[in-house]
Amino acid sequence: MHARDRTDRLLGVRTRDLAPLLGSVEHGVPRAATQVHHLPSRPATVVWGELPSDRPPVLSVPSGSVVDVDTISHHLMSDGRDPRDAFAEVGVDAADVLADVVDVHEHVER
Repeated sequence: MHARDRTDRLLGVRTRDLAPLLGSVEHGVPRAATQVHHLPSRPATVVWGELPSDRPPVLSVPSGSVVDVDTISHHLMSDGRDPRDAFAEVGVDAADVLADVVDVHEHVER
């Protein structure tokens, strides 16, 4: 067995399956992306419930870039409850609720 095959089996993923996450591919071998951008979940970058076509982009990147996007599930907050209260109902301490979740809840229009 080839060393790469053993590594792929141990990781549980084939190297070629990671290519879209890494950038471009040359001769079947992933090449690291030249730029990685991060899009955080903050009130200025989050839209609750829709993606309006007239909203200006919150991030523009060159072709070939990789974007790491933070996301927030609104599942426990869909009824407008404070996320600290909603998560407390399922056993999560208020101190363990992510600050960006609280910030979005308090500042993003629904």
